[in-house]
Amino acid sequence: MEVVLFSPRMGVVHTGRLVSVDAARQSFVVQVDDTAVFTYQSALAQATLCIGGAPRQLTVQVQPIDRQHVRLIPLSPAKPAERRARRRYSVQLDAQLQLGTATLGVKVVNISASGVGMQASVAMERGSRGTLSITLLGLDTPIIAVIEARHCRPRSNGEYYIGAVFAEISRTDTLWLRKLFP
Repeated sequence: MEVVLFSPRMGVVHTGRLVSVDAARQSFVVQVDDTAVFTYQSALAQATLCIGGAPRQLTVQVQPIDRQHVRLIPLSPAKPAERRARRRYSVQLDAQLQLGTATLGVKVVNISASGVGMQASVAMERGSRGTLSITLLGLDTPIIAVIEARHCRPRSNGEYYIGAVFAEISRTDTLWLRKLFP
């Protein structure tokens, strides 16, 4: 499991790999390229771990063990880490998604100026593209954008949740989205 450490004192990000969990000491052992960046004992850092497919962030105390291993002692509870560039807003909008020659009705469930979350009856592969057409309140014409799927997860109702970014969108439509969803 990859572990990302951000040292606020140095302003540097370091990537490591989780080696073990020490339940007795309530800590993690992480292998890093070089512990020289954590030269002083009890350095504080923000750690990001991917737990169950979702990134979690927590504040940790970093203690060097040897040249390539550090012990991370949690100082705060793990909180979900936001990976999106912009805040998503919950909506319930009907939209049309064109994948190749097929046009599907989808439900947009969250939106921002940089992407959307949709419920659809078909799955999309990561990296695949489609054309999304959404009519927003107050606009005479729909927003039309090329989207690129970032992830696709099955839902219990047989549909799929697709997270996508806007790969190609007009400047006018981007400005409307920024105005409506800051």
